[in-house]
Amino acid sequence: MFARSTSTAATPARPFTAWLTAIRQWPQVIPGTRNTFVSTPPHLLPTRQPVAARAGARPGAVIAICASVRPDTCRELAAQAAPHDVHVIDVALVRGERGAEAGELLLLCGGPAQVVDACREAFAPFATDVVRVGDVGAGQVAKSVNNILLWACIRADVEALRLGRALGVDPRVLREAVALGSGANRPLAEWGQHRLRWPGKDLEVALALAEDAGVDVPFVRALQPLMEGLTVEDLHDLL
Repeated sequence: MFARSTSTAATPARPFTAWLTAIRQWPQVIPGTRNTFVSTPPHLLPTRQPVAARAGARPGAVIAICASVRPDTCRELAAQAAPHDVHVIDVALVRGERGAEAGELLLLCGGPAQVVDACREAFAPFATDVVRVGDVGAGQVAKSVNNILLWACIRADVEALRLGRALGVDPRVLREAVALGSGANRPLAEWGQHRLRWPGKDLEVALALAEDAGVDVPFVRALQPLMEGLTVEDLHDLL
């Protein structure tokens, strides 16, 4: 079920501006497909008209949903497309703007393994890692889990570094030391690079998914207001 691969395409990952050019080439890049789409809401949200017809997809096409949408929406779109021999996969984008600009996104994919595998070369211009995490909708779930951990680490890092500084230790020295210990985490290693664009949205999505699943997440509820007041300047203050 879980398959991870790092792109080994002959052409190195290019900046995200190459994305549209890559899409135009996909029918030739992906063997056995006649057309491929990367689509985002609202025009692909479920309606009475089948998604495959609305997208103009032909049999054998792949529709990759790269937007952040509900897992059940992805599953509903896949069910609409299946009778038309059109495949729908969800491809959640991770690593944010910096990853997109560098062509180094992580794609968390949900859908049939053979369909995801067929798209790997097409994803190579803007993603260095493509991970299938399960069936359609699983990519959205994995992204939400990733986002919870990202914002939790950043908030914890800020409070820990502030405490250390108040007790007389330079934050830079602390970051370098902790990087060697059990408290190491990626946001701490990349300190000062995060832009804090979407913590509120990400945590709102996570809370909605938790409510749907009937899972109590008191930490996530507490984290949402704690992230609201955090700024990029707060991070830079601890460089």
